[in-house]
Amino acid sequence: MHDNKAEVIGVFIAGAMLGATVALLCAPRSGARTRKAIRRQAGRRLDQLDELQDNFKNQVHEWVEDVTDVIEDGVGRGRKVTVAGRERVLGAFEQAKDYVENGKSRIESLLEG
Repeated sequence: MHDNKAEVIGVFIAGAMLGATVALLCAPRSGARTRKAIRRQAGRRLDQLDELQDNFKNQVHEWVEDVTDVIEDGVGRGRKVTVAGRERVLGAFEQAKDYVENGKSRIESLLEG
């Protein structure tokens, strides 16, 4: 659920960035004023992307803590994680890693573009 929310927020911010840039480029201003406005808007959008990335990292961090707590609780009670359960946990960590890498790649491509 969190992943979809982060993706929607990322797409929304990217769309807002594109819309703001187009609006600035189409505005009847001098070149120097337009470039200054673009730099200012770009700085704001980078701040928003940083905030989005921080929120995403925090969500992943909380998820990892929750999973860790569940595992520690199970171990503390003497329960053993089955092979299937172990694979699910490891798979979930791999998926979280992929989400982080995907988010990083998307942010890098936005910054390069």
